[in-house]
Amino acid sequence: MGGRKHVPWLFLPFCRVDHADFHRRCEQAGIDFRKTKNKILGLIRALKAMLVGMWMVADAIEKQVKEQSEDLQQNEPNT
Repeated sequence: MGGRKHVPWLFLPFCRVDHADFHRRCEQAGIDFRKTKNKILGLIRALKAMLVGMWMVADAIEKQVKEQSEDLQQNEPNT
């Protein structure tokens, strides 16, 4: 999640689709995954990547809530 070069011990197994989406979003956010000798800068980059991952989780939750809401509305009897 934070990049092998920055936080190698923090690993989350993405499926291929989500992994590609994660990297696309990180690129859009301007996150640089290149190795740096500056440990603090590497941790900042890792934190930014984690925030992108958390945003993806929030989006997934929102999508699920909307789908459930739509399903409930479709199943309501008309009065």
